[in-house]
Parts: sequence; C-alpha cells; structure tokens
Amino acid sequence: MNLFIKKYHKKIIISSLGATQKKTLYVLKNLAGKELVNFQTGIKAQLNSEQKGKIISNAALYKSKSNGFSSKQHYAVAAEIEKVWNDAEIVKKNLDDTGDINIKFIKRFESLIILDNEPAIAYITVKESIQHGHRIYSLELQEIKKARWKGGRPITHTTPANSNSVD
Repeated sequence: MNLFIKKYHKKIIISSLGATQKKTLYVLKNLAGKELVNFQTGIKAQLNSEQKGKIISNAALYKSKSNGFSSKQHYAVAAEIEKVWNDAEIVKKNLDDTGDINIKFIKRFESLIILDNEPAIAYITVKESIQHGHRIYSLELQEIKKARWKGGRPITHTTPANSNSVD
C-alpha cells in the first residue's frame, strides 16, 4: 500500500465528520466558474451549476454507496473536489460515444485519498468540449480493497474496459 501512496504527490486526508449536502452545495457554489488546475496534466477545468448538481446527485450518491461509502463520505469528498482534482492522475481518455459533436473527449482521473482513516480512490470524470473546454462532470468513490492491481495502479471492477480508449 505504501508504494501506491508514494506515487501521488501528496496525501489528501478527508473526514466525513459534519459533512452535509447543504455544506457541500455551498462549497461547490463558490467553486462554480473558477478554473481548477490539475497539477499532473496542467488541465484547467471548471464546475458550473449543472455539474455541481451532478456531483452530488442521487445517481452519484448511488454509485458511491454501491461501492461501500455513505452519503456523508460522498459529500465530504465532493466538498474537497478542488484538492482531489489538483492531484488526480489521468487514467483514461475516450472519444465521446453519445454522438454529441461538441464533446471532444471524456477523461477519467483518479486520486488516492484517505477518507475517514481508510484509503480510497476518488474517480473524477471530465468532459472536454469544443465550446467550453474541460468541465468536471462527476465524482465516484471506490474502496482500495475492491480494486485489482495492474501496472502499478489500482484498476477497479467499475472502471470501464479500454475498448474506446484514445492515446
């Protein structure tokens, strides 16, 4: 486990104590329109009102809950999205398969976090559009113990196959 932690530039330690949907919405509202920089790639991404809603939507909560996390834990990580994004590493870059001509790529990033004293992975999905650039689209939590190791990083059972991957 320590080898994986050393791969990342810093540990992101998050506690869900006191995390609520209301507090998270307040934080995300203050981040809306701000350029958030990913230190690994230099990509600048933004959140807007639509994306901030998706990050804490019932669908996003369901994914994190299905992976063994509580709503409070999901809200806590969402409230720290800027830190999580800053240190995330890109793990996948796909062409958009929905037919939206404005979307160039869908990019998936992962960041190792320590959540309530347990290691976890936060996955961030980013859409790169022709008109708006990069937008943080979704957040999902995954437990390390549910991951299988491949190439020095954890690949979870929820990570899609690389069939549409673009180098």
